[in-house]
Parts: sequence; structure tokens; C-alpha cells
Amino acid sequence: MSLVNSEHIQQLLEVGGPELVSELMNIFLKEAPGHIDRLKSFDVNKHQKEIGEFAHKMKSSSASLGLVSMSKHCATVEKRARSGQSIQNSDISQILEYIYKAQNELEKYLRMSAA
Repeated sequence: MSLVNSEHIQQLLEVGGPELVSELMNIFLKEAPGHIDRLKSFDVNKHQKEIGEFAHKMKSSSASLGLVSMSKHCATVEKRARSGQSIQNSDISQILEYIYKAQNELEKYLRMSAA
């Protein structure tokens, strides 16, 4: 199952054209290694607030690309951090999985659209 919502991408194409879609995808791909490094540096016992802030940022950027499942998970993590609920290592692992999968799918989309 694809992480990228193709209907959302189609809407982006209709509104901004292929250049906008490519630009948004390239920004995500350019920033992904830094996001991965940052996530891996967090200690869930010490960085609850920072993880919540990070999840907020990822919620927005993933939603803009139609990465609905990723956006929803990040929203859940953000909400838990804001309400003082404990964030687990599994929450971070899930965000990492989403980033890796998004990288693969976005790179594939960009290759196909360039052909």
C-alpha cells in the first residue's frame, strides 16, 4: 500500500502544476537525512517536548505531500507530547519508518515523472 495519497498529488498538480509538486518533493527529500539524524538523537526520557515539536513540523510537511498516515501518526505523537503523555521509542521508530518509506515513494514518483 502506498504512503502517498495519489488524489492529493493530483490536486497539487491541478493547483500548482508539476513544478510545484517536484519542488515540494525535493524539499522533503533534501531535508529527510537531517530529520532522520535528529530523530535518532532524541532520548524519549529527556526530549518529550522536542519530540512533540518535531512531530508537529513533520505533521505539516507530510500532510502537504499527501502522506496521510505519516501526518496522522505525527499528530498523535504531538498531541501526546502536549498533554504530557509519555512518548515511546516505538513512536520514534514509526516516524522513521514513514520517512524511509516516503523517501522511496517520492524518489520513485520523481523518476517516473521525469521519464
